[in-house]
Amino acid sequence: MDKKPLGCHRGIQALKWKTIMSGLSFPNDELNQADSTPLEEGHEGSSLLHPIDEADDFYDPFSDLSLFLSKKIKGEIDESGSLSKWSGKIEANLLAKILPEFKKKFPRYRLGASALKKVWEKVGYYYEKIQGQKEALKDNGKLNLKYMIRENLKKSFPTEHLPPYTIAKQIATKLSECIATLEGKRPEIDQLTKVIWSVQKHLLRDLSPLQTKSPYDEYDKIDKLIVKTQLEITAKGENLDPYMLKREILKKLKAYFEIKTLAKENQLTSTLSMLLAEKLQYSSLISCHFSLKERKTIESFIRQQIEMGQCNSLLRSDEHRLELIQRILALYTIAEGLPKNMDEESLRASIRHVKECAQDKTKAVSPNMDQALFVFINAEMHLMDEEKALDSSIEDAIVKAYSKGISLPSLSSSQVEQFELLIWKTIEEEASLLSYTSADALPILEQELGNVLIDNPKQSFKMIISSTLQFFKKVIATSFDEATVKEKVDTWVAQNDMLIRTIHFDPRTPLLALIEKKWKTLHLDEFTVDHERFIQDVIEDALKLYPLLSSFEEELKGRLWILYKYHWYHVLTDGRASTYERFLLWHKALLKRHHPDWSKEKLSSALNKLSNQLIPLAPFEKAE
Repeated sequence: MDKKPLGCHRGIQALKWKTIMSGLSFPNDELNQADSTPLEEGHEGSSLLHPIDEADDFYDPFSDLSLFLSKKIKGEIDESGSLSKWSGKIEANLLAKILPEFKKKFPRYRLGASALKKVWEKVGYYYEKIQGQKEALKDNGKLNLKYMIRENLKKSFPTEHLPPYTIAKQIATKLSECIATLEGKRPEIDQLTKVIWSVQKHLLRDLSPLQTKSPYDEYDKIDKLIVKTQLEITAKGENLDPYMLKREILKKLKAYFEIKTLAKENQLTSTLSMLLAEKLQYSSLISCHFSLKERKTIESFIRQQIEMGQCNSLLRSDEHRLELIQRILALYTIAEGLPKNMDEESLRASIRHVKECAQDKTKAVSPNMDQALFVFINAEMHLMDEEKALDSSIEDAIVKAYSKGISLPSLSSSQVEQFELLIWKTIEEEASLLSYTSADALPILEQELGNVLIDNPKQSFKMIISSTLQFFKKVIATSFDEATVKEKVDTWVAQNDMLIRTIHFDPRTPLLALIEKKWKTLHLDEFTVDHERFIQDVIEDALKLYPLLSSFEEELKGRLWILYKYHWYHVLTDGRASTYERFLLWHKALLKRHHPDWSKEKLSSALNKLSNQLIPLAPFEKAE
């Protein structure tokens, strides 16, 4: 098969734009013909210049040439205050103003009268159409793109033989040419198409999430983080418009990526552990199941071990804090097996004996020495100084540690699991380490700890920390290009809560199952439901089932709002209604609860206003 010559595609595009341009011209106008002589008389080498209306760029509304001419002519119309019919005076005036700059920018082209007239008439065509719609322009004279998208979506209807997303592409192309002609800017058509499609798909009825897929849909790692962040922000119910919502999302995303500093300095694990310990301290098994005297004994032992660890320079650094924790955990277990009635003189003799054995590798440990005592002394020596260079003060410290160790209460396996929590809490109290963490990072860390616990309320302390670390490792590994992220955020904020229709939650999530059960138990109706009362009821049930979640009640409330909205958009619909109709029904029920005395007209007006605030691209009339 013959290959098409190079430039064939561009030639086809030029033909397309020529057809569009010719439609704006008058067929009997002699100036429509290509110029045969240059307007710049006396220009040296003018015979070598190409008439612009014979160039492909002239018929491409997004070329530098077209953008330049459109912008200049639009500026002239704005300066005169109205659109005038083409005349020789306008031609002469325009050429005088445009030619000097035109020659510098496009030295290969010749600007002719007929070409200039075509651009004038094209700009005039769009200018008149826009002037006829007062909302199409902002107060500053710029195009109101939100209004224009909304109006086009209002008049759009899907066809059977084309995928629905082609409408978004058609609207984006049409509006892009208008922007290029009236503002002299080159829009990003693909980005504009993505934004339009992000709203258009939610206007379609009888369409499953799978059927709404298009070439313009993206959902990579950063999209996932954006969606998660947006849902958490909108769960607060502040009704932010897209601009404010975008600002809050970007602010939170930057805070996420500041966590890299903690990870780089090997502080992420210890910071998360101290933060979780602080949150759970009053609900831990140790706090609940021991007397005040027993808790004080445990805390006193921990503080003594931390103090002894300060003698070891290797354990004072943050990256070795985890090792310190493991040593204290081991020492508590060893202490439970210590002989309880040993006098101080015998203890000191045992300490010196262990030191001698450490210094002289040929010397054997006395067979009369208690095995647990030997391990305890040896472990304490390692805790204080790896070289075991003991002086009398360190010997005193081991004696003191023994005294505290034999007074410790026994811990069950579940209590040992949470003993680590108490160690972390004590470490933080000793040095106020969390006060050195960024004020922006702390809420992010706390929220993610809460999210992990909420997803599985029966997890251990270690598992919560491990799962949260995995989350942040994925975030840190995600590339963050600010320009790309901003474009992605635009497509998501345009949808507000409607985006939840296109995501998936595991139906086995405990709290999602709790919501579904509660809805059925109460026999609620979508048209009269009190959303806020329902969430409060579910919170109460959740705390009864999982008391540990009381430490993260704010995070629990936010997660329940998200899951309830998921239930609303996925479970409580048969798919025949559009996502936008579900969105309006949600807010209609909310408004009726807050304003039971409003008339139907007032309710509809408030709903329209709220829709324009939260989803300004969606045509409210289309759902009425």
